[in-house]
Amino acid sequence: MLPNFNDREQLIAESLSVKLKNLKRGDVVVFESPLENDKLLIKRVIGLPDETFKIIDGKVYINGNLLNEESYLQSNEYTSIEKYFENNVEYHIPNDSYIVLGDNRDESTDSREWGYVDINSIIGKVIVKIYPIKSVGIIKRARY
Repeated sequence: MLPNFNDREQLIAESLSVKLKNLKRGDVVVFESPLENDKLLIKRVIGLPDETFKIIDGKVYINGNLLNEESYLQSNEYTSIEKYFENNVEYHIPNDSYIVLGDNRDESTDSREWGYVDINSIIGKVIVKIYPIKSVGIIKRARY
């Protein structure tokens, strides 16, 4: 999740938001990897249940609208198509699932590779970075 999160950082996540189905676009979540048992991943929520999602020429669209303000991305970031989704095809996100993408799209393994993340595999929403000390702080949800 570079540049916003690095390996070996320690985070605190809360699970109440997940249980209440109160996750919002821009939240950073911890969840069980759909490909590797016993591995946890951290990604940003991009698509919510019952929304539509598509990628057209490197740009993300939700419900037909361009997702403009991805301020957490580097300016030259391009959202490529991977294994799961096709370019310019609209997908309906199931009512118990989310689309999650990494902040470093060129290097990220995310929904583009393995599809939707089921609500039951999400452990919590990241709220605080606690280590290393120089980067301690509250994790704010990206605004759209």
